[in-house]
Amino acid sequence: MKKINLFIILLAAVVLYACAAPDKKAEIAELKKKRDDLSAEIIKLEKELPKDDKVAQKSAIVITTEVAPQTFTHYLEIQGKVDSDQNVKLTSKSGGVVVNVLVERGQTVSKGTLLAQIDASVTAASINELKKSLELANEMYEKQERLWQQKVGTEVQYLQAKNQKESLEKRLASVNEQYELSRIRAPFNGLVDEIYVRIGEAINPGMPAFRIVNNSSLKAVAEVPESYIGSIQKGNSVKLYFPDAKKEINTKILTAADVIDPINRTFKIEMPLTAEGKFLKANMIAYVNVKDYQKENAIVVPLNIIQRTEKGDFIYVVENNKAIMTPVELGLTYKSQVEVLSGLKTGAKIITVGYQDVVDGQPVTVKTSL
Repeated sequence: MKKINLFIILLAAVVLYACAAPDKKAEIAELKKKRDDLSAEIIKLEKELPKDDKVAQKSAIVITTEVAPQTFTHYLEIQGKVDSDQNVKLTSKSGGVVVNVLVERGQTVSKGTLLAQIDASVTAASINELKKSLELANEMYEKQERLWQQKVGTEVQYLQAKNQKESLEKRLASVNEQYELSRIRAPFNGLVDEIYVRIGEAINPGMPAFRIVNNSSLKAVAEVPESYIGSIQKGNSVKLYFPDAKKEINTKILTAADVIDPINRTFKIEMPLTAEGKFLKANMIAYVNVKDYQKENAIVVPLNIIQRTEKGDFIYVVENNKAIMTPVELGLTYKSQVEVLSGLKTGAKIITVGYQDVVDGQPVTVKTSL
């Protein structure tokens, strides 16, 4: 009896499963159809959204600038200094004790002005003795010359007197030259910039005594890397900026060396400084900006609006009230400007304010100020 009941129960379960199976399959099929319909609807809606965005975007407020051709000039910036051909250290030509310093630091002097005297008392005494001897020799010569003209006396006496006079004149000239070596004089008009000697100090030949500077003949000098030798030449326009004085002077290259320094691989350029550079001092720092490139009708944009991806540089341009990512090829950069070689055309409206807050294809509202 128990076996019959168990058989009946199993038979009922099989019948129920057979009846339920078709219903489950139908339900699964219906759910799959709904899933496919939803996927198609999602794809359709995504296509209607702006590119690269899954959420409806708000209009961004931006400021634009219309691209217009202009002259783009590039300058090579090099650090130089103010120099002068008349900026020299004067040295002593003789040794001895300094007995007098006749100028002060900062004093203006003329060419030939006596700056200092070195003890030359022995030489001065020799000069006095020679002058007296020469005075006597001149009298003897004049007397013998008159006698010789009157046919009185011998020719030998006349020639001896003449020779004595001339010999003393040469000795006196030589001693005077020696005495002059003990006197330090200004070689040109200028300013006493430094005094290295004091009264009572012993000085040897070749020791520095004074520095004399003539600021009326100043020039700017700089050393340029040899890689620029093809673009930097005599006559190039130059802007000189002096950071200490916060002033700028326009000038041109006066000379450009034809020889490369083998140690630092540079060549030297010199620029004259005009009368407007009265504020300048020798050895003052100067930033030398040499014009090495210029192009007319160039497309130039602010450097700060350039953005970059792994694909390259781009700028946002407004087209049909939308921000459009525009790839660009860049050229040289000078200060805050950069030349655009390709990718932009005249009349394009580039976003200059608000470019950080937009994405490609986003609607924008253009205003004159934020």
